[in-house]
Amino acid sequence: MKMPTIKDIPTPSALFSSAHNHLSTSITNMAVPLDHEELWPQFEVSVQSVTDAFKKFEESVVAPTTKFVELAFERYPIISTFVSVFLILVSLPFLSFLGFIVFVVASTTFTSLCAAFVTSALIIGLYGTLLGMLIILLAALSVWISTSIMLGYLVWRLFILVRADGRAGVSQWSAETTKRFRRQRKETEEKRGRSSESVVLVKEEDKKSLPE
Repeated sequence: MKMPTIKDIPTPSALFSSAHNHLSTSITNMAVPLDHEELWPQFEVSVQSVTDAFKKFEESVVAPTTKFVELAFERYPIISTFVSVFLILVSLPFLSFLGFIVFVVASTTFTSLCAAFVTSALIIGLYGTLLGMLIILLAALSVWISTSIMLGYLVWRLFILVRADGRAGVSQWSAETTKRFRRQRKETEEKRGRSSESVVLVKEEDKKSLPE
């Protein structure tokens, strides 16, 4: 009984060609609809491109590798056998090592991204809190400065009026201050009234524009 050799192993192109021929025969024997007949040339072109790719791969990679292995086993059978057994045995640890490297790199990258995200969130939250506290502090400082300026102006006006008119300047200052605050309050109320009137007018116009 003849032992099988490397030459007896079918090449990828031969396997693909036999499968293609079998598929073509099966489809030809079937009743193919019209739409499938129109698509058949495209299928033939795709199959031919894949067959050409397999042939190029066979000619450039498979055939030289097969010849090299045959020559190695013919000239150096012991060394070739040792190298083959060694490569088979070392493939599993080597693939395990590659898988471990991929796992370490992926886990490290994921951990680094999570740590960077958490750190960024903490830093942004800390600086956002500080910014909010600073804004509140500046708002309080603005109120204090505005009140101080207003009180300083009132005291300065009192000093000027008392210096000019004596005791009569106090009553004049009181009337002036009251008039100033009343005028400001009146302007504020007028603005509110105008805004409410405009809202009412808009609502009435909307009601008129609606179809009956």
